[in-house]
Amino acid sequence: GMLPTTKNGAMGLGFLVGAISTCLLLSPYFLYPSSIAGEITHDTFKKSPVAQIAGESPAAMQVLSSEPIDPSPPMQVIPSDLIDPSPPILQVPTICHWKFVQFYPSAYEKYWTDNVVTLQNDVCAESNKQILEVEEWMAHAEASAQKQEALPESVFSKFVFENTCTGEIVTDYIEPLAGLTRSPFFCLKGEPFLVQKDYLVISWNVSKKVAVSPAYTPKSYLFDLGASTYNNGAGGASQSWFVESYEARGVRWDGIYAWEVTEHPPPNVWSIIPPHLKPIYHWYNIPVNPEPNHPDNAMEYIKRIARPEDFVVLKIDID
Repeated sequence: GMLPTTKNGAMGLGFLVGAISTCLLLSPYFLYPSSIAGEITHDTFKKSPVAQIAGESPAAMQVLSSEPIDPSPPMQVIPSDLIDPSPPILQVPTICHWKFVQFYPSAYEKYWTDNVVTLQNDVCAESNKQILEVEEWMAHAEASAQKQEALPESVFSKFVFENTCTGEIVTDYIEPLAGLTRSPFFCLKGEPFLVQKDYLVISWNVSKKVAVSPAYTPKSYLFDLGASTYNNGAGGASQSWFVESYEARGVRWDGIYAWEVTEHPPPNVWSIIPPHLKPIYHWYNIPVNPEPNHPDNAMEYIKRIARPEDFVVLKIDID
């Protein structure tokens, strides 16, 4: 087509230079590496499509040559035998967890499990014969509420766990299955100790089991079967006791699921939940169902919600 011109043709030349500049930016013939850019000569330009459009106009060449030349050094050619053709390996962080290794019953627990047929005829009478074990049990259970310590293995049973990544071994002590499997002070001191929780031992090693991990930070869940309400219950509130005892050991709850068969007005239940727990608190005013695969079976909740790497507390206190 015709280019717009003035009397001396300057307008047409200006339009042409603009077109050439655009072609230089867009034409695949001018997508040279920086190492080649400095080697483009007048002969090279003459053979290019742009030169065919622009002709060999000295004015066009002058404008083009006024553009700065890339001063970067020529590209170095790496010998092919030095190039690793394998694709980069994606490093996926390993998910670590604490693997159960073994359970060791204490001598005290083993005595009761091995002789339960005869001992069950008069549990309190037999329990009171072992007053030294009972007093040692209760003294160390109380102390364990304040700090982590190695407990006497003649009385306390233990679980052993191993970290699947580091190989670290930890020991979690637990109260023995002996006597009434409740506070042994009930047989010695009477009714007020029947539903006390001071005989229970919660390990301080839980802080390791909920530690932050590069691959996956374990979540912490409490499933409470027979929960009553948060700060009420026979023998004192068990729900708040479990929540706060584990929080003292470093647990930050991601979910609390509680079942209670006794009817309570929902506003009363909700009003006593601590504010920081409300977003993750679930309370079901129905009985749990023991049937496998039943939607009201608490085990189904655990299977659907928790992962093997998570920390789960299951408390059962139902008839």
